[in-house]
Amino acid sequence: MYKKALTPRLMRTTATVPRMYVEKKNDFPIVLVHGAVGWGEDDLWNKFMRYYGFVRMDIPKMYRMMGIECCSPGLGPYNCIWDRACDLWAQLTGGTTDYGIVHSARYHHDRYGRTYDKPLIKDWGKLDDEGKRKKICLIAHSFGAPTIRAFMSILAEGSAEEREATPENELSEFFKGGKADWVHAMTTFAGVNNGLTLVEIFPEAFLSVGWSGLHFLISLIMDIPIARWIYDMRFDQYHLTSKPGGIYTSPWQKLKGARNISRRQLNSMVHETTFKGAAEVQRKYPGPYKNVYYFCHAGAATEYNDKGYAVTRRELFSPTRYVGPITGALKKKPTDKKPGFDESWRQSDTLVPVRTAQNPMAEPAVDYPGFDKCQPGIWNKMPLESKDHLAFMGCGEDYEMYGAFMLSVALRMLNLPTVDADDVTE
Repeated sequence: MYKKALTPRLMRTTATVPRMYVEKKNDFPIVLVHGAVGWGEDDLWNKFMRYYGFVRMDIPKMYRMMGIECCSPGLGPYNCIWDRACDLWAQLTGGTTDYGIVHSARYHHDRYGRTYDKPLIKDWGKLDDEGKRKKICLIAHSFGAPTIRAFMSILAEGSAEEREATPENELSEFFKGGKADWVHAMTTFAGVNNGLTLVEIFPEAFLSVGWSGLHFLISLIMDIPIARWIYDMRFDQYHLTSKPGGIYTSPWQKLKGARNISRRQLNSMVHETTFKGAAEVQRKYPGPYKNVYYFCHAGAATEYNDKGYAVTRRELFSPTRYVGPITGALKKKPTDKKPGFDESWRQSDTLVPVRTAQNPMAEPAVDYPGFDKCQPGIWNKMPLESKDHLAFMGCGEDYEMYGAFMLSVALRMLNLPTVDADDVTE
């Protein structure tokens, strides 16, 4: 199957890749980050359905076969942005996930998570014999987009409150900051950057209680050893799941953990996908950084009808096609407590509005000017694509064309000139 992914037909489809970056100029590793409800390469579920590639493709393996170092870690399908970023650091560098003294106390969960014996990216951040730093390129889908933004911000700035509260010998390197030049470029697909209209229509109290209740019920099933082996929720810090080899957590512990998730703060994925939560995320994790290249891809699987509603295109066959008309009919007046949204939010990839999938509203952006005119420190908005939300994962796509698309995304980043943080002037 994987050899077939590199057949002459796939290589012919790479003719759609601009000739200027058919050859790599950089050998930076690529890290693929999944979105909500997603999984990583180590999950058994990945054997049946790859997050990037779906059934017929395996994008991480394709990258590696083409000489590109790559990994696709599992960060927990329902974890909040901070927890996902901390776990990503631990997996890439090796060691135990540290959620921080302040953060874990504030949100009532364990400070430490799982331990990873080996780093996924060896020598990341180190200088080679020529004095060049080994950086990474990040690719993220859906909720993975705000995750890698936060990850980049913590790399660069660290966490002042964690530094103040933590003894020096206990402080995670992640919270120290000063690593802005450890990332070369990042690309997002259908990113949940500015909030979801599907979430925004519900009262936050309802979302909060419903979210915790849902996790309690799911955890009762998914913490059974065989279920966890197939699909890992990675909610150990709340005792909703058990660490590998750990003691099974009781229903009472799970209920207590689920209650802590319901707190309406930045420790809940559902809160971070509201308009208010997305704005808080952008304030807490500033960007973009002037030595990093940014690209955002958005899909439009709906079209406006004569009544002003956005409906799913008839030719689209996707599990989410029936959600498109709901997203395409939403409109809400603003109140004193919550912002509203108008008809411009109706066009979507069936789940994520185009306005959300493009750049974070608080950050500068330009329409993609072409490869030779790309500048770091600003979001490049790629041309709107005729894709639904799952198509960026490969669902419903011609697998060879999808492979060529993912190859072009990787080579675009790997052929841009390196900009070090020390070289950037204000």
